[in-house]
Amino acid sequence: MTIIENNAMIAEFMGYKVVTIKRLGGDSKEVMAICLEYNSSWDWLMPVVSEVKLSYSDSERAYEAIDRLDNCLMECDIEAVYDQVVDMIGSLNKPLV
Repeated sequence: MTIIENNAMIAEFMGYKVVTIKRLGGDSKEVMAICLEYNSSWDWLMPVVSEVKLSYSDSERAYEAIDRLDNCLMECDIEAVYDQVVDMIGSLNKPLV
């Protein structure tokens, strides 16, 4: 997936409706995917980190994912944090088999 697609997935996870510029209306929860800065701004990314951590269930896999995320945060590596958040949201979006 591209950065724009990943940012759109994050925005949807955060409760926003992602629209194209042709559809942008007056709803305050509508955002354009191209304007999202989750991949480049700590201000945008940190609320997502908090929400992802709250959304993960109590399982060994969850603890491992959160531990990887915490390690990326300790390194202050926004790209690694972003990638981990995208992976975690992707895992949350997968149907249980």
